Amino acid sequence: MFTILKLRISQKVSWILEYANLKPYLMKLILALLFLMIFQLGISQTNDTIPEPEFPAKPYYLENDNLKNFERIEVTMEMKIKGFGFGGGESFYTAFEPKSKIRFNKDSLPRIFIKFSKNIDVNENLTILKEDDSMKKKRKYRNKRLFKQESVSTGGKARKIENKKVEFIVQRLRNNIFEIIFTNPLEPGEYAFMPIYDNTDDIFSSAQAGFKLTCFGID
Repeated sequence: MFTILKLRISQKVSWILEYANLKPYLMKLILALLFLMIFQLGISQTNDTIPEPEFPAKPYYLENDNLKNFERIEVTMEMKIKGFGFGGGESFYTAFEPKSKIRFNKDSLPRIFIKFSKNIDVNENLTILKEDDSMKKKRKYRNKRLFKQESVSTGGKARKIENKKVEFIVQRLRNNIFEIIFTNPLEPGEYAFMPIYDNTDDIFSSAQAGFKLTCFGID
């Protein structure tokens, strides 16, 4: 179908160029418009052929036209107190394996998709963090992955952890299916999607069942 449409567009433009006495700049304009039409048509058709994610609030990556699962690993919550409490504290999601089994090359990242069961603000429900490797020098943390979830001061005021947050934008494909697009190249390291709750989730039940992070690594 796509090939037929391209052929029809090309035939129409060829007819115009052959039978109309157009100036060179107009011919360039038409060719540019033709290229844009074909490019947009290709993207639209590609988006329509993206498979439907099986489960909501769960990221998938595209490989050979199929959606694949990221690593899902159980984690615990750890609290690190600084200076006997006078220096505040930090909470981490801790995974008990040093590296993710799902790995990508930094120069060839796959497309990533997620769907939600209801129309919600994806940016408010999705956080991606890079591993905090500042504690790797300590033996007890060498074979673990730590993702800093929160940092608080002595008075309980939250501190920023923006340096470990991954910037991204989301693009709606159709219905409630979105593509996650990183705005900057990802550096080598370990990454994780923080727990994602759809509007249909019972957060307290999910917490009692244990936390799982969706993880991947960049080489």
